Amino acid sequence: MQDDSDRTGKQKQPSGLGCFGYFVVFAIAVGLIVSGIWILYEAALIVSILLHPSDFLSGVGDGFRHAVHYSDSVLIFIAIPIVALAIALATVGTLTLAFALAVASIRSRTPRVFISYHHSMLLDARTLQSKLDGGGFKALMEPFITAPEHDQILDEIYSMVERAHFVVCLPGPVPSFVEHEVAAAIAQKKPVFFLLAPEQRGIPNTAQHSYPILRLDRLRTAGFIPLLRLLHYLHGSFGSTFRLYFTPTRLPSLIEILKSGLSYASAALVGTSVLIAILSNIRELLAFSAKVEGYLWGTSFGAGAIAMVAWLSVTLALHFSIGGVTTIRNRGIAIRQTKRMLRDGSYSYDTLHRLLRPTKGLLTLLRPFFRKAQLSYHEVRAHDANGSPGTDPAQ
Repeated sequence: MQDDSDRTGKQKQPSGLGCFGYFVVFAIAVGLIVSGIWILYEAALIVSILLHPSDFLSGVGDGFRHAVHYSDSVLIFIAIPIVALAIALATVGTLTLAFALAVASIRSRTPRVFISYHHSMLLDARTLQSKLDGGGFKALMEPFITAPEHDQILDEIYSMVERAHFVVCLPGPVPSFVEHEVAAAIAQKKPVFFLLAPEQRGIPNTAQHSYPILRLDRLRTAGFIPLLRLLHYLHGSFGSTFRLYFTPTRLPSLIEILKSGLSYASAALVGTSVLIAILSNIRELLAFSAKVEGYLWGTSFGAGAIAMVAWLSVTLALHFSIGGVTTIRNRGIAIRQTKRMLRDGSYSYDTLHRLLRPTKGLLTLLRPFFRKAQLSYHEVRAHDANGSPGTDPAQ
């Protein structure tokens, strides 16, 4: 009985899958043959190195010196500008850190915080006063008096506001003298923070919407620690500035691309240097010369050392110059935001979130914040009069 190929007069063509299978088998066979030859070659080299160890070590030294001192090497020409760039970046970063520390040393005295409060918030005000005094601050607070002497209490309050570095306000359910304290703080460009209870609707009429507003219930639960951390960050003492400068920072995408490019460039430069050394000594390698093998090892070590120094220099410079400079700059902008010197109409949470996000761990400072600006007293009344609810404190 004849098969199909005999009846048709044509040979049956192999399928595409069969061709691929033949190719895979062929590739594996070639790979095994090449690997076997390479293993035998390396075994012969190892034997040569063991028989002539002094020649191998001499070759390593020659190769290392060749990689380091070879003036015509592409590696040197590229590594030198990379290291120069790193030195320039490090210089800028060092000068910035020195300036920031000089400014911080002037601020290193204990930061003072004036507490403005409605009499209904007296208990929270006293708790906050105790936390501030025990947390590295000096709390300034006028004691509650039912019948104060008008001019005297005004002089004391305005003096405290003037001496304070920060003003923390605990407004009540209705307008009160707190309005005037807030107005005085704003006029003197003090950073002002409002602590709003969950059941409360409305902030003082004299406060713009851009000022930071924090949830009092969350601060109570956390013992006011998030507020203290935020004030320490903004005040910027010598120690906190130094630690902040070296805090890991999410570098801009362009910087990350540059750093990755340097990594690949370093690997390519080492490979190029070693390839040049191999091609220029191919005859000796085929003769299983222990000295030439050592020469290649030395060239690899030397080229790798140069590339590693260049890469580390730029990487460290990027993190401790651009990263540190960005962090210090962002803190300065954050301080201006809380003083409302940035009149861009943005609520403080949005601006501070953008500024604090690049620096590791700083976003936790914003957890007690309201995510949206709150209405003032007169806006709440207007909303209620029109039959629409005020701003939900849970936002």
